[in-house]
Amino acid sequence: MSVRRSAAIFGAATVMGHASQLVWLAAGSRAMSPDTFGQVLAAQTLYAVLQIFVDIGTATLGARNVARGELNDGSLGELVRIRMALVFGVAPIALFLGVLGISGSLVATIPFVAALVLFGAFNVWVPYGGGDARPWATYMFARSALPACVATGFVVLGSDFPAPLAGALECAVLVVVMVVYGQRPLRELRLALAARRGPWRAVLAIGAPPVMAQTSMAAGTFILSGAGRPAAAGVFAACVRLLTGLNAINGIVATAMYPRLAQSGRAATTADAALVTIALQLIALLAAGATGVCALAGGAITAAFIGTSSGQAATALVLTTAAALPLGNIIMFSYQLVAAGHERDSMVPFAVGAVATIGCGLVAAAVGGPRVDLVAAALVGGQLLAQCLLALRLVRRSPQLRSAAAQSTAVAVIVVLLACGSLAADLRVAAGVGLLAIAAAILWRLAPAARALAGRASNLGDRS
Repeated sequence: MSVRRSAAIFGAATVMGHASQLVWLAAGSRAMSPDTFGQVLAAQTLYAVLQIFVDIGTATLGARNVARGELNDGSLGELVRIRMALVFGVAPIALFLGVLGISGSLVATIPFVAALVLFGAFNVWVPYGGGDARPWATYMFARSALPACVATGFVVLGSDFPAPLAGALECAVLVVVMVVYGQRPLRELRLALAARRGPWRAVLAIGAPPVMAQTSMAAGTFILSGAGRPAAAGVFAACVRLLTGLNAINGIVATAMYPRLAQSGRAATTADAALVTIALQLIALLAAGATGVCALAGGAITAAFIGTSSGQAATALVLTTAAALPLGNIIMFSYQLVAAGHERDSMVPFAVGAVATIGCGLVAAAVGGPRVDLVAAALVGGQLLAQCLLALRLVRRSPQLRSAAAQSTAVAVIVVLLACGSLAADLRVAAGVGLLAIAAAILWRLAPAARALAGRASNLGDRS
C-alpha cells in the first residue's frame, strides 16, 4: 500500500474519529453530571496512557520488523509476551489509582482495565507494518464512534449514562475488530508462552518517550482529579481530547510515511526532507488556525462541547489547542528518529518535557489552587521545551532537516506567544486574527509546494 493510500485511509478514519469525539464530548457532558463526566474522562485518560505504555514500543518495533521482513513466529511471540507482561504489571496500579480517585473512580476504571487486557492481545501492527492500514484505522474510528452513538441515545432518551459503560464499549470495539479482521489472539498468546524474554531494551527505548508525552498530557487531569475536583478534571480532559484530535490529524502523514522510512533505517534523504517540510507546514496550518478560532470563540466552543462557558475553561482550551503545534512537531520529529533506529535520542527531550509539565502543574496547583487554566499553561510550556530539545537531536542525525526543524520551532514559539497574548481581554481579537493570518500565510506558501511534490510523493510511496 502506497504512502498516499495509507495516508488517505488514516486520514478518513482520523477525521471521522475526531468528529465522533466531538459528538461524544457534547453528548456525554449532557448525559452525565459534571462529576460523573469528569470521572469517566479521567478513567479514559488513564486508559490512554496505559495503552501507549503497552503498545507503542512493541507495535512500533513489530511494524519495523515486518517492514524489513524480519518478523517470524519467535519474534512475534516475544513481542506479545512483553505486551502481556506490561498489561499485568500496570493493571493493579490502575485499580489502585481508581480507588484513590485519581483516575476518576474505581467503578469507571474497572472496565477499562478489562479493555487493557484485551488490548494486550490486540494486533494491528503486523498488517500495518506490511502496509495495510485498515485494521488500525477501523479501530481508531470505532472506538470513538460507538461511545458517541450510545451517549447520544442516552441524551435522546433523557437517561443517565452509567460510568462503567464507556469502558465496556471499548471492550466491545476490541472484540469486534479482532473478529472482523480475523485476528488470532489465542495463537499469538500460545506463541508468547513459548517465547524467550524478548527485546525489552528496544521496546522500552522506543516506548518511553511517547509514554512520557502521553503522561504529560494526562497530568493535568490526574492533578485536578486527585485534588478532589472531578468536574474541573473533566473540563481539562475534554480540552485535551480536542487537542488529541488535532494531533491525530497531524500524525496522519507521519504515520503513513513510517513504514517506508523504516524499510532502510536510514536518515532522511533530500526527498524525505521535502515531504517532512510539507508535513510540518500542514501541522502549523492546522494548529495556528485552530488556536485562532479558539481565541476568538473559546466560550462558545466550550459551551457546545464541554457544557461550560467559564473563563477558565476558555483559557484552558486556547492553551491546550496551542500545544497542538509543538506536540505535532514532536510526533514528526520522533517518527523520523525511530524510523532511522535512533529512538534513544528522543529520551532526554521527552523526559525534560514531562518533568517540566508535571512539575509546573503541581506547583501551579499548590500555589494557585487546582485550576484548569494553570495546568493547561504547564502543558503548553513543557511541550514547547520538549520540541526545542528534540529538534536539536533531529538535526544532528539528519542535517537535511535543519531548515524545516528551525522554521517549525520558530512558528511554534510565535503561535504559543500569540495564544498567551489572546488571554488578555484587550488583545484577544488582535491575537486571534494574528493566528488566523499565520495560518493563511502558511496555506499560501504550502499550495505550490504541495502541487509540485504531489507526483513525487506518489512515486516514492508506490515504491515503498
